[in-house]
Amino acid sequence: MKEPCFEADFDVIMENFVRSYHYLNLFVYDKKQKFYIREMDFLARLGESLGYFTFFRDRGMDPRYQREEPMDLAWYAKGRDNDHYRIVLRVETGKLFLKLHDELTKKILTAGKSGHMPPNLLAIIHTDQDNTALEFVKLLNHNYRMPAKSLIIFKIFNFDKKIFHKMVCWQLPLKKSTPSRTVLVDTGINGLISLHFKDQSGYYKLNGDLYTKAQYG
Repeated sequence: MKEPCFEADFDVIMENFVRSYHYLNLFVYDKKQKFYIREMDFLARLGESLGYFTFFRDRGMDPRYQREEPMDLAWYAKGRDNDHYRIVLRVETGKLFLKLHDELTKKILTAGKSGHMPPNLLAIIHTDQDNTALEFVKLLNHNYRMPAKSLIIFKIFNFDKKIFHKMVCWQLPLKKSTPSRTVLVDTGINGLISLHFKDQSGYYKLNGDLYTKAQYG
């Protein structure tokens, strides 16, 4: 019997990531490496809470996706016979400055030695402009073999700051009706970072106030 496929609900993953970000205890003066560690750990714990096995720096426990360069994080499900793991989500990070598209696509889209590609991709990419992010999304959508479903999160940085000021999130495959979602950064008095969706009236503020039902941006 064919094993059921994991259906990536990226809306749920994105909601969890944004609404829970302040629990990561990341501050404006923290190094980027700390952001990477805390974000990957959060996504690993989220996967485990959904019943999956998670592995950092994974080279492919599922033999179809074995590769030379490790994935930043992978979610796995056990096969029906419990003697093998089946990858359900691949998480990658990267940078997109100076339009180095080829280097980034090689990292986030590398297939396994057998030519197989994990069915779902979540990529967190650092860049400096919204237009650069949009160009890259269009490039991926039209010019590359992509997983069945992808969520690409762009963290937009100002060059005069060490911290990102917003995120722009796209789900692929891209359609004319596919909107991006913009996430804005809040910093408290002590520099603790929290996130909320743009134009969203109901989100959890650090003082504990919970407003009305969320309006998506």
